[in-house]
Amino acid sequence: MHKISVIIPVYNSGEYLAKCLMTALHQTYQNLEIIIVDDGSTDNSTEIYTPLAAKYSQIKILRQNNLGVAAARNAGLRAAQGNYLHFLDSDDLIELNYYEKMLAAVLKTDADLACSGFFYEKVGLSCGREKELNGKILTTVADKMDLYFNKRGGFCWRYLYSLDLLIKHNLTFAEDMPCAEDTPFTIQAVYFANKIVLVPEATYFYKHNPLSLSHSSRTPEEKMLIQNKEFSRILKFASEHNIQ
Repeated sequence: MHKISVIIPVYNSGEYLAKCLMTALHQTYQNLEIIIVDDGSTDNSTEIYTPLAAKYSQIKILRQNNLGVAAARNAGLRAAQGNYLHFLDSDDLIELNYYEKMLAAVLKTDADLACSGFFYEKVGLSCGREKELNGKILTTVADKMDLYFNKRGGFCWRYLYSLDLLIKHNLTFAEDMPCAEDTPFTIQAVYFANKIVLVPEATYFYKHNPLSLSHSSRTPEEKMLIQNKEFSRILKFASEHNIQ
């Protein structure tokens, strides 16, 4: 039976964490390991996940100093023992049959990645449902890059990954990126996948958290530096692999 490793970075997520963990723990597909990576939380996050870890054997706890979400995801990736892997942000939710739908799609199509739909809470918008056909399989580099560049495909939490794919190509998150760290990671996974199956009816609920790192206030200069670093990594990879 295929195991899914669910990696949840946690940093001062006490306001949202309990609901997030409940949606992971009460999935219709139960062969999961839920890896909580506490990135140096100073709020009540520890008080929320500790009793749940004592009650549910699926939960594993990793703790580290505050190194950032990229380092937390990498720590979870190193610890993962599943056949497939998903990154779930601690302030977000997933529908209760999310993993059942995603896993069924990759097994049916022998895909390396499944890409879900998502609901953006801030604007009340369902993304990935109208333009992406349920069960459509992307195999060519051009089609896969079109998913990434044109259909909000850069969010790492949209995908169920084959762990073998990530290990084979040594894919990790750039730990020197304070945000936008999932963009270079995802474009590499999309490129290297033998095929990607679209599962827009599997819904990830993306919460706009104004206190999260990606939405925290920065000066225009800081934002420009982050964007330049992000795009330079993407352009470097595109150039190395002849992606137009």
